[in-house]
Amino acid sequence: MNSSIRGRIGGPDLGRDVHLDWDGHALSGRIGGTVVGADVAINVRGDAIEGRVGGSVGGFDVRGEAKPDHVMVRFGGAVQGETLDLNLVQGHVTGHYGGHVTGRAVSLDVHDGQILGRIGGSATGNDVVLTVEGQVPNAVAALAAVVAYQSF
Repeated sequence: MNSSIRGRIGGPDLGRDVHLDWDGHALSGRIGGTVVGADVAINVRGDAIEGRVGGSVGGFDVRGEAKPDHVMVRFGGAVQGETLDLNLVQGHVTGHYGGHVTGRAVSLDVHDGQILGRIGGSATGNDVVLTVEGQVPNAVAALAAVVAYQSF
């Protein structure tokens, strides 16, 4: 049985739509619109995360690990990329995305079929308002929110 993550990252004008499906091992779908958007294909096998967001030219690789209480992922390559480090405690997700100087804070709540919170600061960040239908692990739900943020 497939589950889904739907909603919006950012506001009505500058935000992006999120349409992702979870089959228990793979997160797939699209972030953004038909013309300006990115396809998502991320596999989660055991603790290992591996996949790609976007095409071969404008996309980025996703590699890392997800445990029930911690997610550590690298977006992009070793030289040009961003690191995601999240801690998950009883549906609350906190952590950091990006470098020490240009990084963004992550604060999300994942419960009752929703992912709500913010990625980034009050001036340059984005609100997260997503709905989860079915069974999606909190680590995968949090990863989906940050992938959507990173996509643009």
